[in-house]
Parts: sequence; C-alpha cells; structure tokens
Amino acid sequence: MHKGNLSLSIFHICMVHLFAISCYVSVLGNDDSLNPSVVLSVNTNDEEKEVETKPIDDLDIESKMSDGGPVEMFQPTHEWQVIKPGQSIPPGLHIRMDFQTGIKEAKFLDPEDDNSNAGSSLQVVSEEGEGVKGEVEESVDMEKEKMKYLKDYNRDESEINFGEQRVSKDDLKNALKNFKSGMDDVKNKEEAEKLQEKYRSYEELKQDFKAMNVKVETDTEIMQRLVDQFKEEGASLEQKINVLHDLEYYVHQIDNAQNLESINGFKMLVKGLNDTEPEMKEACAFVLGSAFQSNPKVQIQGIEEGAMTLLLRMMHFDQSFNVQKKALYALSSLIRHFPYAQRKFVSLGGVTSLSQVLQRESSAMLPLQIRAVSLLNDLVVEHNSAQETVDNDPSDTVARQRLEQYNQVNISKIIVDHGCLIVRPIFSSDHDVREKVLLAMSSLLTPCKAHFKDLVDHLNMLKIEYDGLARDELAGEDTEGFFRSMLVLVDKVLSQLLL
Repeated sequence: MHKGNLSLSIFHICMVHLFAISCYVSVLGNDDSLNPSVVLSVNTNDEEKEVETKPIDDLDIESKMSDGGPVEMFQPTHEWQVIKPGQSIPPGLHIRMDFQTGIKEAKFLDPEDDNSNAGSSLQVVSEEGEGVKGEVEESVDMEKEKMKYLKDYNRDESEINFGEQRVSKDDLKNALKNFKSGMDDVKNKEEAEKLQEKYRSYEELKQDFKAMNVKVETDTEIMQRLVDQFKEEGASLEQKINVLHDLEYYVHQIDNAQNLESINGFKMLVKGLNDTEPEMKEACAFVLGSAFQSNPKVQIQGIEEGAMTLLLRMMHFDQSFNVQKKALYALSSLIRHFPYAQRKFVSLGGVTSLSQVLQRESSAMLPLQIRAVSLLNDLVVEHNSAQETVDNDPSDTVARQRLEQYNQVNISKIIVDHGCLIVRPIFSSDHDVREKVLLAMSSLLTPCKAHFKDLVDHLNMLKIEYDGLARDELAGEDTEGFFRSMLVLVDKVLSQLLL
C-alpha cells in the first residue's frame, strides 16, 4: 500500500512538471522571437521553488535533487523585487522573467489580477522589457485539493513530506529518471512505420557490406595476414620487405607488439636478422626496434630469443651503413629502461662496439656516431635518475632494488674505461650534433673530467661563436632561443672543467 501511494505521489509531481512545460510551449507557439529549444521548468527540490530556463535536451534531474544547507526565503511586497539566486519563493506570487538578462522578479498578486489564478503566476518578459502579449499566468501549486502532492520543506532531513507520507530523495530521483527515460520520440505506430521505411535495418546493412566484400579486421588479424604473406612460398624479396614495412606500422601499439609471438611473427623477425640480404636484415631490425620501445614484455622476449647477439653482430661487422643504423636503433630500444638487458649488452661487448663506431673518422658515420652518443647519454641519465629517486626517498624498496640493478652495470665507469670517446663529434659544424655531445658531456663531467680537459680551447671557441649567434637571435626577436640555450650549455660544461 505504501509503494502504491508513493507511485501515485510521484506521478502527480511529474504531472506538475509537465503542466508547467506545456504552458511555456504554448507561449512559444504565439511568439516566434522566443527560442523553441528552451523551456521554463518549476524547480521543486526541497530547498527552492524557482523558475529556471534550460534546454529541453539538458534537463538535469540531478540538479533538481541536490542537497544543501538552509535556504533564504524571498520576502515579497507589492512592488517588483529581484529574486536572488538560491532564494526560495513562497506560493501565491506574481513572477516574471526577463529573457535577455535572465533576471527573475516577484511580488504579491494585486487585487486587479484575475482571481481565477489565485496561485503563483508567471509573466514572460521580452527583450524590450515589456510583457509578452497575452501574459501567461498559470497556477504553480494548483487547486487546494492538489496541495497534498506538493512537498513540505524539511531542510534538516534527507526526506520529503507528501502529506503524511515521507519519501526519500533517492526514491524520488530514481522515479524521475525512469520517467524521463521512458519518453519516446515515436508517438504512434504510423510514425514508427514511416521511420522503418526511411531507414534500413542493421541486418540489411550487413547484407550490403557482405555484397561489397567489405571485411572488418582487427589489428591482430591484419598482422596474421601479413605474417602469412611473408611466409608464402615464392614470395619475392620486394614483397617481403613491403610486408615488413606494413607490419612495423602496427607494432608501435603495445598490445600489437606483444601479440607478435602468438601469430608466430617474433621468431620470424629474429630469424630475418641472420638473412643474407642486407635489405631483409635492415627491415627486420626496424620492426623489432619499434616493437621493443617501452614494452618490457617484448624486450624480455627479445633477450630470450637471442636478438641482442645478432643485432650487435650486425652493428659491428656489417658493411652496410643502413643495416648498422637500424641495428643500433633496435639495440637502443631493447636496452633502454631495462637494467638486465644493459648488463647483457655490456657483457657482450656492446660498449666496445659503440666505441669503435665513435673512433671512425668518416663523415658518413656521423649520423651513426650521434645515435651512439645519445644512447650512452641516456643510459647515464637513467642511472643518475635512479640514484636521485633513492636519495629523495630511501624507504622506497622498489627504487632501491632498481638502483642495485643499475649499479651492477655501472655504465659511467665503463664509458671512462673506453676513453670517454663520446666527445669526438663535438668538432662537427652541425649545431644539433654539438648539442647532443654537450648534453652527454654534461652528464659525464664528473667521471670524464680528465678526458674533457683537452677540449677547453675548443669549447672557448664555441662559446664565442654562440655568444654572437645569441645576440643576433635577440636582435631578430627569435622566440625559440636555440643559440641562447647552446651558449648556456657550453658555458656550463666549460665552467665545470675550469674548476
């Protein structure tokens, strides 16, 4: 019985809302200047009863049911007064709103007002401030016999009084939501049939796509198809290279790279590193390098499958510059942020191979040398970052374990043992090359200071050069400030060496 009364009470409240909306819709039909996408709704929460303007599609039930503290009551007189935000409006008032400013005003009903509208009334005000022709006045609290359905304020509790019944806000909120969700744009059966004639069903669309041979594939399915094409008997070298380039596009996505093993693609790539064709080795190294990037699961798989040994051999012995470059790219992706792989890299002579690359004086090797310098610098920065993390929080167990792994590598000491050869590209005239070398020198100033001392004269020349370029940069109002940053970097390294 209690639930039946609750449903009946909620129904009448909803009807009050619909009545207020229908009143305003009738105003829109008589005045084209008003926006038809806006309605006036009477807020009936437990703290306010005020007229609001909201888009029809954005009626917010949650806001109507929001909780709050004590509500200030609007004190009416026989003169128009502005209703402040948050004020509660008592019944039996004359209310008007200016659609241009959004200001709401209220006063007592004057004796000359129509007695048939003894409850609250509403007046819509046009942009000129005048009342719209045919002033709209509708009762908000309806006749006395309907007053039992209007709430009685109970600001200190989470329930609303409906006569003698007490209903929780959650029950009323859910009822209003269900009421709104039950609304259907299709009002009758004829209209529904017209819509069905206008639009095709999902099944019909599926048949059309099938007729057009349109097939939707997941990334994994596409990768499987590419692997199958690579393994096809009689596939040419060019076809296989094209397949690998397509595959490289997909493995940048972490999940796709991890799925390489499930489609038998990972071993295929590692095997390709040992191919007799340089183009094949280059393409396989490129795909593996993209798959290794920031993907620990695939990095571990690379170590287990022996990819590091093959990549080091390619970088050290292969005569093709492009093969060496892609091999170094794959190695860099494999060992970054992976202390165990870095230790294996050192034990297999990886730093020695990089040192040999840096000793070559051919200008054609400069791009490869810069990649080697960048890799060594990144490894040093990783180690320093791990040390700083522990220094900032010695209680961090995970950070301490990670630092122990980096200490087993001790990349800075290994670079010193190989003569700190990262400085050779500093003599390049390319500003980007110089920047990478200076950054590496900045990271290794403490262990390699003795090796860098011989570069003081050259660094002084760079300082003079960048000082002039920085002045020109300022005069030209260059906002990037690249040469100014280079001047700061040179000065930092030089000042540390002169201490």
